[in-house]
Amino acid sequence: ERARETLELMLGMLDVLIVSQEDVREVLGVKGSPAEVAIEIRSRWRLPIAIVTAGADGAYLVDNKGLHHERAVEAEEVDPIGRGDAFAAGVLWGLLEGDVRAGVRYGVALAAIAQATVGDIPRCTRQDVLRVLEGSDRKPRR
Repeated sequence: ERARETLELMLGMLDVLIVSQEDVREVLGVKGSPAEVAIEIRSRWRLPIAIVTAGADGAYLVDNKGLHHERAVEAEEVDPIGRGDAFAAGVLWGLLEGDVRAGVRYGVALAAIAQATVGDIPRCTRQDVLRVLEGSDRKPRR
């Protein structure tokens, strides 16, 4: 409850929120499908961009263009550590390019690469990510 109270004070100041469905349920008490949760948190805290990650179901983005679902990229799970950070890095990459939806695509690819890599920092190039997204390396292994 204390974490919820503290976070709720800050949520209205964010431009982008990336949160797992599990964390938003446990900490903020928002329940429902990942799509419903993304819509609810964006509306409740008047966020420009809300992204809810849902594990094997991918990620759900809600922005001024509406709801967008990006399915997860299947990958062997060698080490799950770093998956969320890799996803966030992909979203930031897209934001820097001016396309948050591309960022969510980059994020699911980077998360797949991360979980197929030992350690929490996957070493990959832009081309590695794009190959995963185009399907030529649809099941990344490192």
